[in-house]
Amino acid sequence: MGIVGLGEAGNLGDDLILIAAVQAALVSESVGEVLYVGFGKQLSWASIVGELDLRLIPAAVRGRRDLPGCRRDEKLLAGCDALLLGGGGLLQTSHHPYGPYDWRHYLPVRKPLAPTLAVGIGIGPLM
Repeated sequence: MGIVGLGEAGNLGDDLILIAAVQAALVSESVGEVLYVGFGKQLSWASIVGELDLRLIPAAVRGRRDLPGCRRDEKLLAGCDALLLGGGGLLQTSHHPYGPYDWRHYLPVRKPLAPTLAVGIGIGPLM
């Protein structure tokens, strides 16, 4: 399972959304691994897993600006069987240099496509 959002970007609300998404993904026994795009302000997953009684610690993959045509970020979650794209303020431009809708570049282009769910909880201030 792959999660694309603004987790570990310095906003408590987005971190809570990431934690809830991980917890929801792990309800399914078929999910054997959770990868998420993280932005450097690391959460204490060992403590979170203990408090919420989660069965595994999710792993962060680090997003960064991609060179045009490189598609490096697309490859970060290429092995995931399912993807969740969204969260609070995902479309806003004030927290991260990627502009509106550029988050879709994390979605792997492959056939067949992995099941993907996009969820939005507000759009925040657009600059």
